[in-house]
Amino acid sequence: MNKPVVGRHDQAASAVTGTQERPAPRHLFFRVLGPCEVESASGPVDLGPPQRRALLLCLLLEDERPMSVGRLVELLWGDRPPASAAASIHAHVCRLRAALTGPGVSGEPTVLLSTGRGYALRVPPQHRDTALFEQFLEQAHCLTQLGRPTAARTAVDRALALWRGEPFAELRGHPVAQQVTCCLDELRRTALDLRAGLLLAEGRPVQAMLAAEGLVADSPFRETSWVTLLKALCAAGRPTEALVRYETVRHLFAEALGTSPGPELQQVHMQLLRQTGNEVPMTAARFRSDGVR
Repeated sequence: MNKPVVGRHDQAASAVTGTQERPAPRHLFFRVLGPCEVESASGPVDLGPPQRRALLLCLLLEDERPMSVGRLVELLWGDRPPASAAASIHAHVCRLRAALTGPGVSGEPTVLLSTGRGYALRVPPQHRDTALFEQFLEQAHCLTQLGRPTAARTAVDRALALWRGEPFAELRGHPVAQQVTCCLDELRRTALDLRAGLLLAEGRPVQAMLAAEGLVADSPFRETSWVTLLKALCAAGRPTEALVRYETVRHLFAEALGTSPGPELQQVHMQLLRQTGNEVPMTAARFRSDGVR
């Protein structure tokens, strides 16, 4: 999985209710948006101790390309492996192979292969929760563009529900997973931003405001979240508070980054100034007409 974005799906704009949340029951389904889990038709697969799970994730990250025993030893033990490291790799692989071809996956081809260049894990993208997460997120974007905020929020809620914790948790802090986890985290923030904007588009400014408050607290330099927060405050009848919050973010950017807010945030600020100067209530519909980012 060198590319953290697994890929776009041709049916991304299809109805959300017609999308399966997992492959056919006989297939293995790999969950990495949290601690590693594998599900079969008969239930969860026993993957064994943490080191075995880490080995499985290393193979999964390679997107079906073989990994040599030497490379696996390096990833799991660093530059000071024990003398039994290679034997441990072979033992872990044998036990994983047995677990992944158990009674709950009868008829399933072997997914953990031995090749002349090492071991490879054959798992199609559609059997991974990362691909399902991206599919739902893309559906949400497409439905947003079609002007269907409620259906879009349903899709983004399904995407976010797949997250159970830190992605690739067993490889926490390991360089081999750093790029993919950073990209997945960014996609999750994008999904949360989209959800807050969709709440506003649905005419639910208070819920949008609460969602955006959490986002700016977590990522104070993310302008998209600030835009939604200011719009939601004004749509909720609190334009003066929105102006105060704009000054907060303006000072934050100036002191921490030496920059000014971007064009979209400045545009919202100008709308707020016109609104408070004219003393005409800004309605939720007015802000919804600006679109959802």
